[in-house]
Amino acid sequence: MRKGPLDYLYVGIQILLFAGMAFRLWPMPNSWKEIVALPALVLMPTGAFVAISALFTLNKNLSVFPTPLTHGQLIQTGLYKYIRHPIYTGLLFLAFGWALYHASFFLVLMAAGLLALYFFKASYEEKRLLKQFSTYAQYQSKTGMFLP
Repeated sequence: MRKGPLDYLYVGIQILLFAGMAFRLWPMPNSWKEIVALPALVLMPTGAFVAISALFTLNKNLSVFPTPLTHGQLIQTGLYKYIRHPIYTGLLFLAFGWALYHASFFLVLMAAGLLALYFFKASYEEKRLLKQFSTYAQYQSKTGMFLP
């Protein structure tokens, strides 16, 4: 399937949001730092595990673009048995964990931007997956987009 302009737009926005995660602006009050540290220390390793596990499961089907590979396969094993977009889930856990670890409202906004982006990117991707794979609608009905 050919990539469209939205493929490049979504990846470009994703790169900009990841770049924004380097700036620790607009700090949270000091009293919040201890409160948000524990969730951060849970979210980051969990996110790394989820994303890396999903990357290995996808193997040769991996692409940064939401348009599926022309000769790709529909993967329904590993975390994909429960979640349609576990790489996005892992990256979101990492982003929100990073934001909380650095106790930055700005980073929380960047992570929220990623969440919005991944919702639209995944929706676009799913329209294309429905066209490419006859079994995708059934798979879609029994799995969650980002969480089981």
